Amino acid sequence: MSVGFGIVGTGSIAKTHYKALSESRNCRFVAAYNPKEEKARSFCASCGEGRAYGDIEAFLSDPEVEVVLIGTPSGSHLDPALAAIEHGKHVLIEKPIEITVERARQILEAAKRKGVTVAGVFQSRFYEAPQLIRKALDEGR
Repeated sequence: MSVGFGIVGTGSIAKTHYKALSESRNCRFVAAYNPKEEKARSFCASCGEGRAYGDIEAFLSDPEVEVVLIGTPSGSHLDPALAAIEHGKHVLIEKPIEITVERARQILEAAKRKGVTVAGVFQSRFYEAPQLIRKALDEGR
């Protein structure tokens, strides 16, 4: 069984996320949202699949969208994240999760209240330098 992902934002990072989803046997791309629906349609056409939405409520009401991947520019993650959480969707947010601690807390607190998972995309955590820092922290250095 695979998990259905909807992507919010169809800019440059969306194609990278689509590629990652399409290469995973446990994930599938099902929809894209952009307030300019023609951009969502163009993105889906370039992927050769997916439903395009220009209305966030319709996108979030799609029962196949189980996880919302937010790839909008930094500083514009809060509103779609809160909307997705309110609809009971799990959320994966491109870094940074938000631009202030207060805005990030709003997302995390809403997710806790609703019982959904929120995660951030921090792909560099697997690079050598962050792993060495983690090891030093774990060792109390």
